[in-house]
Amino acid sequence: MPMSRVFLKRLKNLGVDQSGAIAAYAAIGLTVFLGFGALTVDIGHMVSVKGELQKAADAGALAGARALWPVNLSTATSREPNGSNAETIALTTAKKNRVDGANLTSAEVTAEAGRWNYVTKQFTPGNNSSANGVRVTTTRPNVQMFLAQVLGQVPRDMSASAVAIMDFAAGVGKGSLPIAVSLAKAIVPGEVYIRKSTDVTDNGGWFSDELDVASAQTFKKYIEDDSCPAQNVGDIINLNNGEATSALEALKKEFEANYPLPEGWLVILPVVDTPKFNQTDTIESFVAYRILEVTSTGSDKYLRGMVEQLGLTTSAQPGIGNGGVPTGGLSPVKLVQ
Repeated sequence: MPMSRVFLKRLKNLGVDQSGAIAAYAAIGLTVFLGFGALTVDIGHMVSVKGELQKAADAGALAGARALWPVNLSTATSREPNGSNAETIALTTAKKNRVDGANLTSAEVTAEAGRWNYVTKQFTPGNNSSANGVRVTTTRPNVQMFLAQVLGQVPRDMSASAVAIMDFAAGVGKGSLPIAVSLAKAIVPGEVYIRKSTDVTDNGGWFSDELDVASAQTFKKYIEDDSCPAQNVGDIINLNNGEATSALEALKKEFEANYPLPEGWLVILPVVDTPKFNQTDTIESFVAYRILEVTSTGSDKYLRGMVEQLGLTTSAQPGIGNGGVPTGGLSPVKLVQ
C-alpha cells in the first residue's frame, strides 16, 4: 500500500468515538474527588468531636480540683483535701457537656483524685491526704464516619484527658504585705497577735527582700506602692521585729480605707521557722491570715488577726504539695496537662 494511503487511513481513525474511555476516566476522577471530599468532611468531624471531648475533660478537671477544698475557704475546719467530693464534682461537670450531639454518660467519663508531681510532670491517682489534683478522661465510642464509609472506613473510638490542680502555694506575686509569721503560730488556726515590739521572741514581724534594707522606710514603700517583691518557698528574707511605726501607720490607713469589719483583710503571708525576727531566714510556706485590727499608737503596737485553715490568693503559684509545709495558703486552680 502506498505510503500516502496508510497515512490517510490513520488520520481517519483519529476521529473514532472515545466516549468509553472518557467515561472511565470520569468515573475514576469522581471517585478520587469523593475520596478527598470524604477525607475533608470526616477529618473536620473528628477534630470537632475531639475538641468537645477535650473541653469536657478540661471543665471536669478544673471543677474537680477546685472541689478538693470547701467552696467557702474561710469556714474550713481541715487542711486535708476531699478527694471523694472532687471526683463527684468532676464527673457531674464533665457529663453536662455535649459531644457529637449528645451529653456524655457516666460510662464515658472517669475522674480520679491524686497527686501531681511537679518534678516528673506525672499524675498518680490516690484519694488520700496528699491529693492535689484531679484527672478526668472522657470517651465517645463508635464515632461515625460519613462519606469515608464509602472507602471502607469504620467508626472510631475517641478520647481526651486533662489534669488540673489546686495546691498549697509555693510562691506569691509582687505586692503582698511585708509581714512574716512564725511556723509555730501558722500551723494552729486561731487568733494571733503580731506585736511590733523590739523583743527577740515574737509571733511575727516585718521582712524585706534579701537585697533590700529591712527598715521602716522599705516596709512603708512596699505597702504604699504595692511593691513588695514576689516570694517563693526557699527564698531568704531579712526579718525585723522593730515597731517601724511609719510602716504600721501606712498599713492601718490601707486597712481602714478598704477592708471594713467583720470581714477584715485576708492576706497570704510567708512563714518562717524561727521565734526570732531580727535575722535572715528561709520561707517555709505561706499562711492565710485575716487582719482584724491594726494599732499604730501607744506603747503596744500590733496586728490582730486570725490564722485560718485555708485561704486563696490569685497571685500564688502551686508547688508546696511535694514535701513542703502546708500551712493554709492556696494557689488558684490550674490545668497542668
